[in-house]
Amino acid sequence: VSPWDFHPEEIRIHVELWHGEDDRNAPPAMARYLAGAIPDSHLQLFPGEGHISLIVGRIEVILRYVLE
Repeated sequence: VSPWDFHPEEIRIHVELWHGEDDRNAPPAMARYLAGAIPDSHLQLFPGEGHISLIVGRIEVILRYVLE
């Protein structure tokens, strides 16, 4: 809700973005914007998941990636 102290285009490391398509707190459009703005990023949208249910319902997918 306030400006960031950096621009996403300045990020120089790989970023994985996981986002629920039904998120009403942070719309999927924002995730798509970030995926397009961060040079080395990958967005994975999860149908039927919201802001919190994404972590609860897809934690195995996220942790599997992090642990690789």
